[in-house]
Amino acid sequence: MIVRPVALLLGLLGAILCLPGTGWAGTYSIGPGDGFATLILPNAWQVTATDRGLQAQTRDDEVYIWAEAYTEASLDEVSQEHQKYYDDQGVVVTGKPQTKDGTVNGVPARFMNLPATWHGKKTILQYVFLDPGPNRKWKLMLSEWASPEGDRKYDADTNDILNSVLFRK
Repeated sequence: MIVRPVALLLGLLGAILCLPGTGWAGTYSIGPGDGFATLILPNAWQVTATDRGLQAQTRDDEVYIWAEAYTEASLDEVSQEHQKYYDDQGVVVTGKPQTKDGTVNGVPARFMNLPATWHGKKTILQYVFLDPGPNRKWKLMLSEWASPEGDRKYDADTNDILNSVLFRK
């Protein structure tokens, strides 16, 4: 009977699409009008618009990512907003940031990891600052807050998100 193999195949396809790191994806644009950046987020993630970009989180709340446009003049304000948010959530930075320079799709980037705890347990706080060059009046900041388990579970997703970032005119 042909119904049984088709039902089995459809069930298997549905199960695969529900796995972390799989499924369809959506493209999002960020930018204040002087060009824009795009990034691709898995559809399984919940995405919300923010004043400067977007927030995305996994359905199990293990990973939060923000993508925000900022200027050099607004960086202190943005940093203070992040600090207040993390303070309100009970996140405590426990050491000095560790930074490393690199590139993302040919764009200079600074990667920053902040050692931190949440309710006394280790938590992941990471930032990536992307600078598309002097012809652009703004830059892009990606930040991640995750549990260590969520960081491992969604590592492929977060790498794919970062590697999807493209600046456009």
